Amino acid sequence: MRKRFLFLKRSIRNLFFVDSCCLCEKSLSMGELLFCESCFRTWKEKSLLRYYEGYYYVHLYQEPIRSWIHEYKFRGRRDFGNVFAKWMKKAFWECCRQHEIEVVIPVPIHEERRLERGFNQTEEMLDYLGVSYFRMERRKNTEALYRYSGREDRQEKMEGAFTCPFSLEGKNVLLFDDIVTTGTTMSEMKKAIWKKGKPNKIVIFAFSLSERVKIEQKSRGK
Repeated sequence: MRKRFLFLKRSIRNLFFVDSCCLCEKSLSMGELLFCESCFRTWKEKSLLRYYEGYYYVHLYQEPIRSWIHEYKFRGRRDFGNVFAKWMKKAFWECCRQHEIEVVIPVPIHEERRLERGFNQTEEMLDYLGVSYFRMERRKNTEALYRYSGREDRQEKMEGAFTCPFSLEGKNVLLFDDIVTTGTTMSEMKKAIWKKGKPNKIVIFAFSLSERVKIEQKSRGK
């Protein structure tokens, strides 16, 4: 009877929880979240503050990061947000110290997207870090920008997408996103902020940066 109970207990757990490491597939121990201690520590050590042409980031948007972010945002695996926050914690605070950041703003999602997904991943990751932040508003519920090959097309789709309900005059501001794919979103957020007043500086920090950003900047001669 006891064996049957233990089998049933494990079967129920397997329906709702990940029982093996997302990398090495080793069985997880109590207290381990998505990754075994060894794999978690390895990726935490890889999570360094990196910089490329105006963008601070922790990882390139490539496998396996790409798949893990997809699982987090579109398959309801919200524990990934907690893991990502732990990995990027050191790099995030290092960036904030370097630039004496006073205000942090996560990239907002449209209310329809929030209702559909159930959460804003950028806000949730900052919540896991214990970071206080200001909220901008997103007025347009646009498609994913990677679907548009032309920079002009993306700018047209995103024009006026954000509003900033407060002045950040003279402030050191950090904009945070989980992925920067083209840079268009950040550019439009900056425009909305500048309409309310001129900050001292605006810093961009992302958990992951797409190679597409590098390709597009090279094509523009930057």
